[in-house]
Order: sequence, then structure tokens, then C-alpha cells
Amino acid sequence: MDMQDRITIVMDEYRALRAEVIRTKASRIAILNLGFATLGVFVLATAQLLGASGLIGRVSEPAPGASNTFLPFCMLAFILPGWCILLLVLSTAEEERMRRVGRYLSRLEGKVNAMARRGLLGWEHWLVHDGQHFGYSSIVVMAALVAMASGSLSLACRLAFWNPLRMTWFCLMAAVVLSTAGWAFRRYVKMMRKLREAAPAPERPARFEVAPTTVVPTESTAEQDVAKKEAAATGEPPPDVSQP
Repeated sequence: MDMQDRITIVMDEYRALRAEVIRTKASRIAILNLGFATLGVFVLATAQLLGASGLIGRVSEPAPGASNTFLPFCMLAFILPGWCILLLVLSTAEEERMRRVGRYLSRLEGKVNAMARRGLLGWEHWLVHDGQHFGYSSIVVMAALVAMASGSLSLACRLAFWNPLRMTWFCLMAAVVLSTAGWAFRRYVKMMRKLREAAPAPERPARFEVAPTTVVPTESTAEQDVAKKEAAATGEPPPDVSQP
């Protein structure tokens, strides 16, 4: 198998993985779109339940034993934070899958460039070393989901006063939300570190320096010097030895 066939096989793998990155990115966007739309429906349903129970204006007041607070408490302490946690886990998993493929693509780029002995591919290297792989949208999504879950639990806490079962459930969900947020943040930092390690920084060109030049006398130059010396000795004008 010659070098051209090897480069063709590696390029076919590269194209297949690029298509995988595009599909994974589209899947993550679809998950987030559907998830936030459903989350909006849950928020509206929770507001309707709070309004129907007469708790909109007095959520901060403990209502021990009130039966009309059960459904709002379930929405605030289970449905909303649970859905935010599910979205956070799915989004992080899809992004990790996409970053893993990108990390392998950066190695393929280096392999193809080494085979061809020239810089043919460099997209993934540029994304990493130019700071373009730092997903600000991922940080925003992570912060929004954690804030939504925390806000929901803070409202649920006010409905859980004087009820040991509700307080136990609230503490459990709060621990789950905090642990999931910490897990997602650690995974994100680990992904960024692996990308940096997988895509070494491109070599910088050597600093341009002007080397001192040395004039090497040619045969015609030596003949001119001899003719000038003879002409100076005889007092005649020097002949033009540069002409054939």
C-alpha cells in the first residue's frame, strides 16, 4: 500500500468523523430546544397550580397541613429540578461525545500532515489553540439549568416547613442538584484539558535573521583586479574584461 492510498483511507475516516460531529451537535441542539420548551410548559403549569391554590401571594408563609400545597410542592421539588438535572446530564453527555470525536480528529490531522509532509489540515488545532473550543454556550446552559433548579427548590423549601417528609425530600433533591452541577463542571474542565493535550501547539516559524553575506570573488572579478593593477602600473586605462 503506497502513501497515497494511506492518505485516502485516513481522509475517509476524517470525513466520517466530521459528519459524526455535525450529527452530535444537531442532536444536542434538538435536546436543548425540546427540553427548554418542555421546561417552559412545566413552569406555566406550576404557576397555574400555585394560582389555583391561592399560594401566589403567600408562598413565603408556611402552611402546615394544607392539602392544596401538595401538587405545587411536587412540581417545585420534583418535576422542575428533576427535568433540569436530566437536561444537564444529556447535554453534557452529548457535548462530551462531540469533544471526544474532535480530540481524535486533531490526531488525524497531525497524522495526515505527517504523511503529506505539509500542513494540509488544521481546523481542530486552530479551534483549540485559538480559544474557539471554549464553549461559552455550554457554560450558559449549565448555569441556566442549575439556577432554574435552585430557584425551584428554594420555593419548594418554603412549602416544606413543618413537614418532615417534605423537608427530607427537599434536602435529597438539593443534594442531587449540587452533585450533578459539580459533576457537569468537572466533566467540562476535563474535556477542555484533554483537548489541549490531544492537539499540541503548532510549531512557530523560526525568527527571521539576516545572515552576514560574504562576497566570493569570481574568475571575472579576479581578472578585473589584475587588469586594474597592470593599468595602474603602466598608466593606461583599465580594459573592460567583463565583455567576452
